[in-house]
Amino acid sequence: MKLWQKISIITLLFIIISILFTSVSIMNRFFDSFLAQEKEKNISIHYSYEELLANKVAYERAIQNTLLLSNEAVEEIIISMIDEISDHLLGIAVYKDSTADGSLLHSYQGALIQENIEFQSKVQDNSQLLSLQVDSSSDEYYILIGTTLSLETETYYLYTVHYINNFEDGNE
Repeated sequence: MKLWQKISIITLLFIIISILFTSVSIMNRFFDSFLAQEKEKNISIHYSYEELLANKVAYERAIQNTLLLSNEAVEEIIISMIDEISDHLLGIAVYKDSTADGSLLHSYQGALIQENIEFQSKVQDNSQLLSLQVDSSSDEYYILIGTTLSLETETYYLYTVHYINNFEDGNE
């Protein structure tokens, strides 16, 4: 093999390797950007549910013309709201802080939330938390968000899980 052929092959290999590293770097940036966008969007959705709950309680209080609603009335509002906003990409659960562990008040597709007891305890300690998780069995990504919610005289914990799928399409 002549020298110019060797130089051409080596140059071609370097070009291929450079293109490979560049494309991997671009894909990593895209992935990080996509995750940041999804986190922001899902945090907004979570806080809108939190505000919706607080507003429904305030509205019901105004309709009943009372200073405080009973815990049962608040719990009925929570259950009806969860049933209203249920969709197939979202899991939601509300826990009541009546015990040290908290007890499940109502949920919709909340299996991931119920399984993540460590996440729940961190939310109860820190009052809010966001966690990006990967399901290793199916390589699915999901975002867990949890916040403390004070309604009337009780403390509740609102958890939402948002599934992130189809990174290639940019859709969830």
